[in-house]
Amino acid sequence: MIYFDNLKFALQPSGGISVVWYELVKRMLANKDLDCRFLDYAGGDENQFRQLLDIAPEKILHRKSFYRNFQKYIPYVMIHEKEKFLFHSSHYRFCTSSKAINFTTVHDFTYELFFRGLAENRAIFRTLHSFVKGRSINHSNQIICISENTKRDLLYYYPKTDEKKIHVIYNGVSEDYHIIKDAEKGVYANDNFLKDSLIFVGSRDFYKNFDKAVRAISATKFNLIIVGGGPINNNEGILLEKYLGVSRWKKYDYIPNNELNILYNTARALIYPSVYEGFGIPILEAQRAGLPVVAFWGSSIPEVGADAVNYFYNNHESNILESLIKLQSDSCCKELSQKGLINSQRFSWDKNYNEILKLYKEYL
Repeated sequence: MIYFDNLKFALQPSGGISVVWYELVKRMLANKDLDCRFLDYAGGDENQFRQLLDIAPEKILHRKSFYRNFQKYIPYVMIHEKEKFLFHSSHYRFCTSSKAINFTTVHDFTYELFFRGLAENRAIFRTLHSFVKGRSINHSNQIICISENTKRDLLYYYPKTDEKKIHVIYNGVSEDYHIIKDAEKGVYANDNFLKDSLIFVGSRDFYKNFDKAVRAISATKFNLIIVGGGPINNNEGILLEKYLGVSRWKKYDYIPNNELNILYNTARALIYPSVYEGFGIPILEAQRAGLPVVAFWGSSIPEVGADAVNYFYNNHESNILESLIKLQSDSCCKELSQKGLINSQRFSWDKNYNEILKLYKEYL
């Protein structure tokens, strides 16, 4: 028996970890040889990826979660299982049952690296998050890290962890992202704004260097398209108006994969200036769609992007600008596109699933 704890679906409407969990659960559901149960929580049905999963009602255990934001800080208690079972949570939780074989997926160490002291008023959340993560790591029989960089960070912050129980299993990339013809682009096919645009995907937290990217873009001919990451806040609005005016940027709060794929197929490049990522799925999404990628050389990004990315080696806006200027060359973009298509083939969600399933089978 395998128990999958879907708590993350109740904690966010979408997001990278939701993608990772969705891709795993989807494949586990398709495996008729596995006996699985799923812990669902109130509010989880609002998550865009949970909505895509068709889980039979008899396999769902509904948990009371009017306090679900606090449940992420407490272990899961299960008293009815008399035989050994696997417990894998989408968040940093473990099961206290003596029969439980706990699996933990570790994504990154963003809180530990960046939210120190009173930074961003997150001191208490950083402390709680790190405590819960460490407790889960210490109680786990097996630990999955999504990159070698995350594994190195884990051993740095938790040096007493038995390295033998740590397994690097890379994330994948959705098959929704691929090369398409102009006829499939619809209204975007002749969109000159988009063709001259750089795409920025996801969170705009301070370590993502969104502000430096905007200032660097302002010194080029390129426009900016922002996808996801929540509403533009007041400071971001002032920044965008100052450097790009009202005509050189657009914002998409949420678009489905097929539409994002069209943007990737049509734009000039993906700009990814984050100084730290546990993995960096948007890099692979863009590469699958043939879109050149400009990114910071650091953390897991070279591990994922390999030699198929136009890197800048420090995060000053002048260095970002140097990399952006190279994108004015069609031959440079073509070379990055070709290399990216090849590199992205190293990763797939099927491969991710098969490697995790292999770990599970050691205990089933």
